[in-house]
Amino acid sequence: MDKNGRIDGIDVTLVTNAFKGLPGTEPPPLVISTASLANGQQGVAYSAPITASGGTGQGYVWSQSAGTLPPGLILSASGNPTATLSGTPTTVGSYGFTIQVRDAAGYTGSKPFTITIAPSGGGGGEQ
Repeated sequence: MDKNGRIDGIDVTLVTNAFKGLPGTEPPPLVISTASLANGQQGVAYSAPITASGGTGQGYVWSQSAGTLPPGLILSASGNPTATLSGTPTTVGSYGFTIQVRDAAGYTGSKPFTITIAPSGGGGGEQ
């Protein structure tokens, strides 16, 4: 010990990890940052990225938490921090749904979207 009562000659390394609920260690809020999704057309291929930010930034899991996706479209994870809504819409109408993202620590964010699927524009009328 030195003259002040401190132990001499010992190096101490302190490692800290952020824990959910520990004051001062909360990550930024997990949010879906995509403002809106484009409308689609019946029978025409559709693809739209949905991006999240915040949370721990790791292990994002995407889901539809409410409402109805347009028939023919599916939500698939494209990797952190993006999911993709894609497919070929089969039914005309307006569809409201909520997309949710959860990170590895259990933080969640969600956002409601509305997509309108318009009728196909092809001809095919009687001659």
